[in-house]
Amino acid sequence: MKQLDLKQIGSFVKTHGVHGQLTLSLADNINFDLIDKGIIEKETVFVDMDGIPVPFFIEENGVRILNQSTILLKFEDIDDKKASSFRGRHVYLEISRFKDQDFDDYVKIDDLIGYSVFNSGKNYLGKFIELIKLKGNPLMKVDMNGKELLIPVVSDFIKEIDDNNLAIHIQLPDGYIDALLNN
Repeated sequence: MKQLDLKQIGSFVKTHGVHGQLTLSLADNINFDLIDKGIIEKETVFVDMDGIPVPFFIEENGVRILNQSTILLKFEDIDDKKASSFRGRHVYLEISRFKDQDFDDYVKIDDLIGYSVFNSGKNYLGKFIELIKLKGNPLMKVDMNGKELLIPVVSDFIKEIDDNNLAIHIQLPDGYIDALLNN
């Protein structure tokens, strides 16, 4: 039997409503954009049931995004009474679901501290000096000649991570840097 390669994405913190919905709080090191593409209706997520990852199917229309760090899930055949037993349990996804993405780039951004940050190709911004871990909205703190620049860690902005040259290539919207520096 094939061993599953699973990654914890969060934990159920409570039930929601009276129809068996569960509130999933994403782990601090999980990028919302990755999960948004990975949790799909009629697909399986795994829940730790006494040390064993047990598969559960998400019901049709059973995914609702509340915010960057909280998702509501409704499993097939789980009513409100059964749902309450899921509180505090860890939730996992198969890493193979993200075959078109480099999963490690999303969950290990803090390993890139010290990398040089470039915007729009070759425009050097500064050094990535700290990861600010706001739940659901992590920020890269970049030292730009003594000024602090905060950049959201989202796949829309990060275009390439060049480990050979210790560089992060980003593409920020026009005027973004000026707006931050003028405040």
